Amino acid sequence: MRHPQMSGAPEGAPLLVVGSVNADIVIQAPRLPKQGETLKCGGGDVIPGGKGANQAVAAAKMGAPVSFAGVFGGDSHGRMLRDTMHQAGVDTSLSTVSAGPNGQAIIILEPSGANTIVLVPGANNDWDVKLPTGLTEAIEGASCVMLQREIPERINIAVAQHAKKCGVDVLMDVGGDDSPLPKEMLECITMCAPNETELQNLTNMPTSNMDEILLAAKKLQEYGVNKVLVTLGKDGSMVLMESGEVIRQGALPLYDGGRVVDTTGAGDCFRGAFAVALSRQQTIQEGLLLGAAAASLCVQAEGAMPSMPKETEVQAILERAAMK
Repeated sequence: MRHPQMSGAPEGAPLLVVGSVNADIVIQAPRLPKQGETLKCGGGDVIPGGKGANQAVAAAKMGAPVSFAGVFGGDSHGRMLRDTMHQAGVDTSLSTVSAGPNGQAIIILEPSGANTIVLVPGANNDWDVKLPTGLTEAIEGASCVMLQREIPERINIAVAQHAKKCGVDVLMDVGGDDSPLPKEMLECITMCAPNETELQNLTNMPTSNMDEILLAAKKLQEYGVNKVLVTLGKDGSMVLMESGEVIRQGALPLYDGGRVVDTTGAGDCFRGAFAVALSRQQTIQEGLLLGAAAASLCVQAEGAMPSMPKETEVQAILERAAMK
């Protein structure tokens, strides 16, 4: 059975990403420091990131029209981040600029590619009380609205409610906040996209194996969500449909001796590519495969936003996977 995109969005309509934009302070460390310990590290860098901005860039580099609504800081980080997104093809005209500093994420990157993150919201909290007219109009004309939880909850709720009113799909990445999703948000989400840990936090249920993950995803549907997309790291991904059918996709191999360098933006990369597939009228299964291919490239490069692959690179991976 073919499962088409989530709804009948007009062909060529842009993806709309409403979310965060951060300057990622990446520190390469041999391990996490112990409490009170001073740990000498190998190096550090400032890299563009933020879950919303990452997903917007991931989708734009896949060739999709993408609009981003967020709040940039008034500091040098803010200017760098806006320039980087423009270069990737993201339209940031819906965004505003705060007088305060940009959001930041302090990322400790271990040799295995695993990471630990401390988030400083900064300008990501400086939203107006009401949604601007330009943003509400953009929601109405979007193929899909992508949300995350690194901006004020009230903004996510207002965006999701307007999208539902207009019949526009909402893809919700729950990363960025471990608190429960409010009922008024759950009722507006077309597809909720947690990883295993986030799914456990949302449902207060164990997620240590596939049976437990499926039960937790069904619980999330009972809360009001239509579809549940769970990213499973090295085990791939799955979508639980409204009908109860489960669609699975394994992770793709790292070809030519590739290795995992940094997993920081892998989930954002996956979701951005997945949303592009759905906006192009492709099936859920095709979206999961596209996300898997993009993520397999993303983890082989350092940094979040800079590691987002180009469409030609992802297509090359898909061609190699098809030959297996």
